[in-house]
Amino acid sequence: MENIKRDFTAQEKVWVNEQEKLKIKLICNDTEEWMSDIDDDKLRYVAGLDVSYDKDESERGCAALVIYDLTNQSVVYDDKIFVNVTTEYSAGFLAFREVDFILELVDRFFNSKIGNQYEPQVWLFDGNGLMHPRRFGLASHIGVLIDRPTVGVSKSPYHFIPTDRKQFKHNLNLSLVHRGDRFNMTDEKGNILGVALKTKDSVKNPIYVSIGHRVSLETAIKVVLRCCIQFKNPEPIRFADQISREALRNKK
Repeated sequence: MENIKRDFTAQEKVWVNEQEKLKIKLICNDTEEWMSDIDDDKLRYVAGLDVSYDKDESERGCAALVIYDLTNQSVVYDDKIFVNVTTEYSAGFLAFREVDFILELVDRFFNSKIGNQYEPQVWLFDGNGLMHPRRFGLASHIGVLIDRPTVGVSKSPYHFIPTDRKQFKHNLNLSLVHRGDRFNMTDEKGNILGVALKTKDSVKNPIYVSIGHRVSLETAIKVVLRCCIQFKNPEPIRFADQISREALRNKK
C-alpha cells in the first residue's frame, strides 16, 4: 500500500503536533488479564461509539454510545447527544472533529448510576487506529485520552490506497473466503498496521480492524469477531449507528 501525501494547512500542522505528543503514550500490546483467553467468556461488556451526520446539513450530527452485553446479547446502556459541528472534516484528523462530544458521552456514562456496573472492557470506534498516515487515528487518539483498551473498526482502508486496485481486490477475494479470514494491511515498508477481516461468510466486503490503544492486533481481531454475531459489523457499533441515525431522522 502507498500513502497519500499532501501539504498541510496551518491548522493541520497544529493537529499533527498534538497527535505526535499524544502518540508517545500509545500502547500497542495487551494490558488486561481477560485478553489472555477471550474464548473463555472473560469478555462481556463492550462499548461502541459512532457519529452520524445530517446528509442535508453536514454541520448537524448525533453521537451515540452503546454498551453491549455479549453474554446476554443485549444493549445494557445507550446515550446520544445532538451536536453542531464547528470543525470541518479533514482527512487524517477526524478525532479533532469528534473528540469533544465523544468525551462528553464517555463522561456522562462514567457519571451515571450504572457507570461502574457496566464498565466496558474494550471500546470499539467507527474509525481507524494504527491504520492511519501517522499511526494515530480516532481509536488511538480517544484511547490515549481515556486510557482504556480501544479498537478501530472501519468500512474502508481509508489512507492506504493500493497501487493496483484491481490486483488488490483480487488478492482480497482470494484471501477472504470464510469468517475469520484476514488480509494484512501494510505500509510502504511492509509493517502490518491492521487487517481486512471477513466477519460473515455470506458478505463479500470485509471490515478493517486496527489497534487503537492497550490491545494487540490479534486481540483486536478476536474481540471484533466475538462482537459480529448476526451481521457484518460488530453489534456495539451497529447499534450506536442505528441510534444516531434514527435520532437524526426523528429530529428532522
